[in-house]
Amino acid sequence: MKKQMTAVALATSLVAAPMGNYASADELAGLTLEKEMREMIQQNIIKGTADGKYLPKKEVTRQEFAAFLARTLQLTPTTTSQFKDVGQNMAMRGEIGAVAKAGFMSGSRGGLFHPYDPMTREEMAVTISNVLQKYNVELSAERRVTVTDSSEFVIGSKGVQSAMLAFQSGIMSGVEVNDQRTAMTFAPSKLSQRDQAAAALYKLKQYVDGKTITDSGDGGLEVTPPTPPVEQPEPPTVEPEQPKEPEKPAKPTPEPPKVNIQRGYAAGPAGIITEIYAEPSLRTQVTYMEPGREMIILGQGNGYYKVQVADTIGYAAAKKVRKATNSNSDYYTVNSRNELVHYTYNYLTGKYAAYTISQAPSILKQGVKYKSNDGVHFKDSSNRDLTTHYPYFQFQSVRTKTSYSAAELDYYIMETLKERQKLGGNYANAAKRSKLIGLGSYLKEVEAKHRVNAMFILAAAIHESNFGMSGNAQTKNNLFGIRVFDSMPGKGSMYATPARSVDAFIREYMNLKYAVPGGMYAKGAVPGNKTIGFNAHYASDPTWGSKIASHMTKIDQKLGGKDYGRHTIALTKPAGTMNVYNGPSTGSGVLYQYKARDKGRSGDAGYPVVVVEQKVGADGQSWSRIYADVMKKGANGQNVEYGWVPSAQLTVVSQGK
Repeated sequence: MKKQMTAVALATSLVAAPMGNYASADELAGLTLEKEMREMIQQNIIKGTADGKYLPKKEVTRQEFAAFLARTLQLTPTTTSQFKDVGQNMAMRGEIGAVAKAGFMSGSRGGLFHPYDPMTREEMAVTISNVLQKYNVELSAERRVTVTDSSEFVIGSKGVQSAMLAFQSGIMSGVEVNDQRTAMTFAPSKLSQRDQAAAALYKLKQYVDGKTITDSGDGGLEVTPPTPPVEQPEPPTVEPEQPKEPEKPAKPTPEPPKVNIQRGYAAGPAGIITEIYAEPSLRTQVTYMEPGREMIILGQGNGYYKVQVADTIGYAAAKKVRKATNSNSDYYTVNSRNELVHYTYNYLTGKYAAYTISQAPSILKQGVKYKSNDGVHFKDSSNRDLTTHYPYFQFQSVRTKTSYSAAELDYYIMETLKERQKLGGNYANAAKRSKLIGLGSYLKEVEAKHRVNAMFILAAAIHESNFGMSGNAQTKNNLFGIRVFDSMPGKGSMYATPARSVDAFIREYMNLKYAVPGGMYAKGAVPGNKTIGFNAHYASDPTWGSKIASHMTKIDQKLGGKDYGRHTIALTKPAGTMNVYNGPSTGSGVLYQYKARDKGRSGDAGYPVVVVEQKVGADGQSWSRIYADVMKKGANGQNVEYGWVPSAQLTVVSQGK
């Protein structure tokens, strides 16, 4: 690593604010980053509100970080702006211009800076890296660190390298770092808070000043989860000198009152699920939840809580539910690639996790947090209904066929394993040892014979077997967690080959209990959620279905995007039984029947189907041809592929290409 700073070392004598500006900041007492926060306040780099508040846990916006950085580096403000969304009256206009002119921060296509967007950890790492490179600081090959979540970086290799450089320099750390400091999980899409920004810039200043970096023990990331502002009012503007932006649209008035939602969670402990029942007597189980996961408490009775899980209203034993004691909760947002990102919170571990699902609906905007109990019905921070969105692969029938060949699936497997192999650890030699290798041909054979989408099978295997590298996969050829339970994760069925595991997944689960309309756990032939589809009963993780969809989206994107949005998806309307016919008339005979089902709190929760075509029948009404969920042989001895239903009994939720 090069450090050539003699000629360009930064001055350390920043203008200090009066002692009263920060000494009385009670909100800083006890923070892990208290020292760094107070130091930056004293040097007038971070300013507070008119009432003396510094809001250390508020997410830092891009304009605030630009201002902090300009003050840290003593950059000269510039009155000119290259960004369309940085107005003449913005108090931080000059500082935004200064960091942009220096090449430390940039905007997006179209000349926008997005000043009000929250700053992600990846963006902060890239900005810090830009500063370090200005001072000829380079990555050290000898101290190279593996970034385990490198695939989650929006900016790609530049983002990963920036995170590595910020880590090597001691300015930022990962959310998890191994003892040897050779591998870290960085959480690039996690939003940065004001105290974290203060700590990073405090250490940046020490670094470029040639000082020894002092650390409060977290490398600029306090190891407590962020508090999403879902149920709290908006905090006051942090920079008092900033006037209201005239071109920024005003909030609608009057604002509705916040709804007081009582959140609870599955009590646990680890390995102990919470069952959800259809009635207060707790007799008919409708789904179940893994420990620590969120549910809405709607009421309480003798020995039970009335709860909402996804779109399902049910009842749980009081001893298996705990009321939430903090304001943390699951939420959704949109990243810069316009992908829907789900942040999940576990009340037992006190930690957030995040994953991308698919493309976000256009009404959802970057940097804004949204609530949804089921990943379908979205609300804003005031609990107002906003939109309904069914993520495509999460609700596409597994009776469809992927357009990708065996060779293409094998290509994806190998390319993904090569990427995983670079992470080391459990993925060492993954491209040689994974139980997924060479599975493409068999998946396509199963798809043709048993009518279960090959890409869905692959996604489920990736998820359940950790890319074919889990203990059960390696020692038992068990790719799907078959007979592996939360309380006994080391157990599970053993198979002669991975292909026999695929057979069991299809024969004993999909085409016996889950995807077929008469199955024990039939709630729709889709990955789904805790109300619709396989997720209701296959896994205790309430996000299992959306994570399968996430893997399917990644496969599709890698192979050319041919499958996403290809089919029209609809939901059945009747709450009672519904017939599917052999042809476009009731006289053609019943092919199979959907069971009566609970339509959920929304009233929308029907069975998902894929519509192939519509035509007017002999009876004069519109009929829809759909992929048949049933496994049945026709007169020709072949599998029946399609059935017919009156179009009036369907609600289209996703229009195909």
